[in-house]
Amino acid sequence: MNKIFVIIAVAILIGAGLILGYRKGLEAPRPSILENSKVVLARYAAAQGIITAIQDRTVTLTSQEGDTLSIPLAPTAKLLALILPQGKTSEVLKQETKEIIFSDVKVGDKVAVQLELGQNGAFKGISLTILP
Repeated sequence: MNKIFVIIAVAILIGAGLILGYRKGLEAPRPSILENSKVVLARYAAAQGIITAIQDRTVTLTSQEGDTLSIPLAPTAKLLALILPQGKTSEVLKQETKEIIFSDVKVGDKVAVQLELGQNGAFKGISLTILP
């Protein structure tokens, strides 16, 4: 009988903790103005193009249509290169990636960049992948 009371008491304490933690989370100030924005539809986006300029950790991409976009890469941005398997030139059945360093990124590389919109409305690159 004592075990049942202990189990019930523990369950009540855990439940109360979860409820209080949930309510506390609802009351906590939001870390980003984007969370309450009625204008911003997404915090993450992607860009793709050919690198036409590199300055510091900012890459400028140009699309086939001629549009350009300069993207500052975050210091923690993940840098990858997509590798085609040996002998495959058309449809890729298995793609592999390898981590690279920033000095491996060159003007003329075709890349895909994952973007994150920051609290101040500016975006930064959080991932860059060199495409084959």
